[in-house]
Formats: sequence, C-alpha cells, structure tokens
Amino acid sequence: VAELLADIRSEIVTSERDSGDNKIIFSNLINRGIVDIVRTSNWSALAELLEQELPQWVDNVCLLQVFFQRNNIDSQLLEK
Repeated sequence: VAELLADIRSEIVTSERDSGDNKIIFSNLINRGIVDIVRTSNWSALAELLEQELPQWVDNVCLLQVFFQRNNIDSQLLEK
C-alpha cells in the first residue's frame, strides 16, 4: 500500500501542480479504506476508488499497471 500511495503522491505533487490538495486526497483514500481494499486484493474496488478520488489528470490505469507489475499481480484479475 505504501508503494501505491507513494506513486499516487508522485503523480499529484509535481512542479506544475499545487500540492495543497494532496492531504485531502490521501485522507479520502485512507478514510474510504484503501488499505483494506489492497490487503483483501479487491482490485476492482481499488480501480473504482482511484477513479473516484484522484484528480482527472492523474492516469489511474497507469498507476494500477505499475502497482500490478511491481507486485506480480495478474491485471486480468481487475476485469473479474
């Protein structure tokens, strides 16, 4: 989960973007159960949560692909 949150943070906090919203975004992700979602391998819920909570300019699909590759997760599980 920490790696995924770090990836999200690196997407949100850039030199071109205001980082003021990142505390709100991370609070929302934590409050909506991102830790339990990842711990229980509920990948479709994770994809939905990221789509709902992250700004539109963040590439949710790319974030998930990197997370899945890093953790040897079959991305086809997302489609189930």
